[in-house]
Amino acid sequence: MSSFELLIILPIIFGFLGYLVSFLRNEFYFLGAILNFHYAVRIFFISRKTEVIRKTFGIFNFGVDKLSGFVLLFISLFTLLILIYSIRYLKYYEKKKEYFYYLLLIGSISCGIVLANNIITLMIFWGILLSLIFGFFQYTTKNNSEDAFIKSIFILGLSDFLLILGFALLFVSYGNIPLNLKISLNNNLNILAYILITIGCFAKAGAIPLHSWIPEISKVMPASTMAFIPASLDKLLGIYLLLKVSYYLFDLNTNFTLKNYLMIVGSITILAAVLMALIQKEAMKLLSFHAVSQVGYMVLGIGTGVPIGVAGSLFHMLNNTLYKTSLFLTTGQVEFWTKETRIEKLGGLAVNMPITFTSFLISALAISGIPPLNGFFSKRMIYQGVIYLYKEGNYLFLLYLLAAMFGSVLTLASFLKLTHSIFLGDRPKEYEKIKEVNFSLWFPSSLLAFLCILFGILAIPLPLKGLIYPSLPFKIEEIGFWQPTLAFILIILGIGIGFVIYMWGAIQKIEKREIFIGGESLKEEERHFSGDQFYSPIKEAPLLSKGFEFGEEGSFDFYNYLKTILGTISLLFKKVIDFILEIIYQTIVYFSETFGSLLRKFQSGILSDYLVVIFIGIVIILLILIL
Repeated sequence: MSSFELLIILPIIFGFLGYLVSFLRNEFYFLGAILNFHYAVRIFFISRKTEVIRKTFGIFNFGVDKLSGFVLLFISLFTLLILIYSIRYLKYYEKKKEYFYYLLLIGSISCGIVLANNIITLMIFWGILLSLIFGFFQYTTKNNSEDAFIKSIFILGLSDFLLILGFALLFVSYGNIPLNLKISLNNNLNILAYILITIGCFAKAGAIPLHSWIPEISKVMPASTMAFIPASLDKLLGIYLLLKVSYYLFDLNTNFTLKNYLMIVGSITILAAVLMALIQKEAMKLLSFHAVSQVGYMVLGIGTGVPIGVAGSLFHMLNNTLYKTSLFLTTGQVEFWTKETRIEKLGGLAVNMPITFTSFLISALAISGIPPLNGFFSKRMIYQGVIYLYKEGNYLFLLYLLAAMFGSVLTLASFLKLTHSIFLGDRPKEYEKIKEVNFSLWFPSSLLAFLCILFGILAIPLPLKGLIYPSLPFKIEEIGFWQPTLAFILIILGIGIGFVIYMWGAIQKIEKREIFIGGESLKEEERHFSGDQFYSPIKEAPLLSKGFEFGEEGSFDFYNYLKTILGTISLLFKKVIDFILEIIYQTIVYFSETFGSLLRKFQSGILSDYLVVIFIGIVIILLILIL
């Protein structure tokens, strides 16, 4: 067997052994993830040198290029990190053996999707992955999770059906083609196929309006599941496939309308999701809306069709998996001790959990686009791609640019709120003895936070020239000038000055006085200002209040409308079926009664009548045999 088959098969085998052998369970699971990562690294280095195509078992056609090689590497890396984290995080979880088995299966099949080199192979692995995700959700959801489970099944199932339908249309027209054909988007059938495929990509990645399953499952899923599915794996697969079909299978630059279709979806996703995140009071749900919002930047960058914008989108996909996974994991580390994710119940944990706080802060600054972290660099590239649209005569570029920049500002505001709520401010008395989590919990998030710094300061030599630029089918030309090293030095200098000022204030004697309101003294707990009160007046803003109200009620969730429409159709269908069955029943009754009355007439008790009937029956049988 080659590395391709071993990459997929070995995690399945060791996952199954871990499922069966309880006393070596963790060892088998860990070995399966390590081997998956090992062969992913080998394939990655092979992809840097040459393009490899290999047929396996006749029907599967696997291939690797520089794009699939680097995506494969990070899928296996995140599978390994989430497994390390989950061993401790889910130590007392009742269904943990099923959880880890599904984790390895999903990681393995996801690698198969990335290696798929033709339509049939991709459709088979994509369908298998959908079934595995449903099983994974079933074994990881908490109590009272039926609605969230059904919603995720409905949205992902419907969108994946449309995606497979889009590939089926291509199969009928072109056969089992490879995924690098560069089909022109200048006829209706190709355009329909492309739109159907993008719908599946949007749902997998979490773009509006197919996003609502992500905030819904955040209420009932553990942090490790949220870090694995919507934060890392789904972003890698959804955006990878969107990029693959836009510039490898199709040529998006041949259709101006479809480019704007992607950029409109991206801009709406950025703004709508970040506004909803701003008002959330539950940490996991707030992070889930940001997981949606960041997808908008990726879709926007791909839609520009400008090389620097598309490269920025791919870089942002990678960056998002780093800091978003870290944010979910660090929030899970807080929940591990406090058993709480409502932000009004938290606060002041930075002293108790310094490593967790540092990882969270770095990731929060990265997602907010603060230089010189990685999130700033990829957003800057997307902005450059959007600005370049002006030279192509697309005067909507200004709206797209404003949406992207305004989204970054609101993201920073939202994470100021979340950081204060969890780690700063007053610490509730019940959390005074909380300590830092152990190594297996803080190591994955710390590694990812470190990569956020590394991929920001050394963005050009490491991720861009090493991973991103070689993965794209066009030459990338940098626009403008940026020195991340200089920015890093200046920021470190600013942090140092700020630390000196803070220490100077800390050594000053602070005099506490009682606070009186209405002639009464406030108690200690009444003085606590929770971060969930940040930006609460925004909900009352004249232009936004109705939007927030509709959003919280689910008025912008297409799932609710589709559920209502399908419910009405099913009710009408039930009525029609009942009517048809009633007619059939009445018809059968009528003929039964008629036939019965005829039979009763023959039951006369006269021998000659019976002989006539027998004779007629014999004649009919003979005629049948003769004819």
